[in-house]
Amino acid sequence: MNYINELKNENVIIFLIGTKSDLDNIIITKCRINDFMLKHNIKKYFETSSLESININNIFIELSYILIDKTKNQKYINFNIEKN
Repeated sequence: MNYINELKNENVIIFLIGTKSDLDNIIITKCRINDFMLKHNIKKYFETSSLESININNIFIELSYILIDKTKNQKYINFNIEKN
């Protein structure tokens, strides 16, 4: 898990994503999830199932909102090229 700590020093968004939520035989307690998130300073957790299409879109929607919020005060280069 050292790579999580290495990434924290950069401008990186980290989500914890639990997969296979459609499988009943795999259980990870909320306490264990919360402990992991606290230990690694992770703010968002998504429980997903690609088989049942649960929360997949929500991950990308949330990431989009965060990126828009982070960049709304930044200045951008105008790439409009004038035609001769």
